[in-house]
Amino acid sequence: MLIWLLADNNSAKYQAFKALLSRFSKEYPDIEISFEIKGRNTLWNNFFKFLRDPQKNPMADIVEIPHYWTAVFSRLGMFLELESVCNSIKEEDFPAFLRPSMKAEDAARIFSMPFYSEIRSLHYRPDMLKSAGISGGMEMLGWDEFLSVCEKLYSNNKRKDFYPVDNFNPLGADADDILPCVLNRGGSGYFSADFGYCEIMKDEVVEAIEDYLGLFVKKHLPVFQENFYEAAFIQSRLSAMAFSWRRPLRAGQSEMKVVPFPNIRRKNNSARSFNLAVTCACNEGESAGLFLSWLLESEDVSIFRKKFGVFPAAERELKKQIEKEQGVYGDLFACAACAPNFSVYPSFEKIFSAAIFDCCLEILRGDYSRENLLRRLALIKGETDYLLSVY
Repeated sequence: MLIWLLADNNSAKYQAFKALLSRFSKEYPDIEISFEIKGRNTLWNNFFKFLRDPQKNPMADIVEIPHYWTAVFSRLGMFLELESVCNSIKEEDFPAFLRPSMKAEDAARIFSMPFYSEIRSLHYRPDMLKSAGISGGMEMLGWDEFLSVCEKLYSNNKRKDFYPVDNFNPLGADADDILPCVLNRGGSGYFSADFGYCEIMKDEVVEAIEDYLGLFVKKHLPVFQENFYEAAFIQSRLSAMAFSWRRPLRAGQSEMKVVPFPNIRRKNNSARSFNLAVTCACNEGESAGLFLSWLLESEDVSIFRKKFGVFPAAERELKKQIEKEQGVYGDLFACAACAPNFSVYPSFEKIFSAAIFDCCLEILRGDYSRENLLRRLALIKGETDYLLSVY
């Protein structure tokens, strides 16, 4: 049985997953199980290659996907209904904010199982903020106050490569990164409430995108980093804060504190999950179902998640984890909201993130302009609205 695992900036994920499979194999020695690492774009392309010609383009038995891929690929017949291979998966065992990610669009059937979850927050080093004369109030930062903190940190540090905020995204920024700023501005996301049309050209959404890109322009946030591993944030002292989806890592005596993403008016906190789905190419449905059932019950999975700082997906385990963590996570997950899982969203996300990458390159070259941003957003809206009309 072959599993395709999504590539990650933290290589600890691969060793942790290898150890997890080793534990499974000890309990079920008759099941041969292995995994391959796939980048997100590679995985997307492989899915469509398989759909065009299954004979020439074999598919794994189980795949890890971003949560919002569930609807489109189940609609295309890529995934099996999980109830048919694993009857221990129950929707009510997962928190409400993750349940829509498990299903096909406008259907009650389950096609993917959340494997682990993440939530957006701001991590900071109290010692570095204190040395810059900043103390207290980080829990209730508005966006303008956050920018003021960045300016104080920047003016207080003379190191050439210092940035107030570190960037853990090797591609600069993407739709997931910018979504909290959209929520800050009062928007509900990139689409209308009924998902009938794309709202990316609305004033508040454009302003939100500019909020995040402005961090690059003002040199509060590096556009690209050579080190994408979060531990480097602590060790280098080249940044005092970082936006992260994961639990804070520690190095020696250095410790990060966690607070909500800046803006006290926001009603929701951006969360996401990465799910496992059984593909239609799976010829070992019984083994796949057994593996998924084992993941739901095995204590070894918590060790896997701890290795690279992610959160449980099952509601009972998530509550236990929150109780052990810094208190802020209870408040964050209480208002967690995921990007929508509907057929057009993955295509939109790819188009939008590619446009933001181009904006990041312009910022590096010094020729970024609002006009170019608006031109790109208009093209995205046109393409997305067309896809919405087709689907």
